[in-house]
Amino acid sequence: MWTTLLAYVIAFTGFITFAGGAMGILILMFEDMAQMGRVPLRHYATMVALVSSGLGLIGIAQGLRLLLLIVGKD
Repeated sequence: MWTTLLAYVIAFTGFITFAGGAMGILILMFEDMAQMGRVPLRHYATMVALVSSGLGLIGIAQGLRLLLLIVGKD
């Protein structure tokens, strides 16, 4: 049971991280369109890293859930 709960907590954390990175990218795009100067590329790189780490956490959680399904213990 604790492992299943851990998988869902990891998936929730991954979703929040992914959503935060996606929202950051949108904010940077709107900021880039609103002002005359360009937003530095390192800001975009940080948001892309947040999105990819969120997807990684979601993948780890799905792998843990699949392992629980294969082993058959809850």
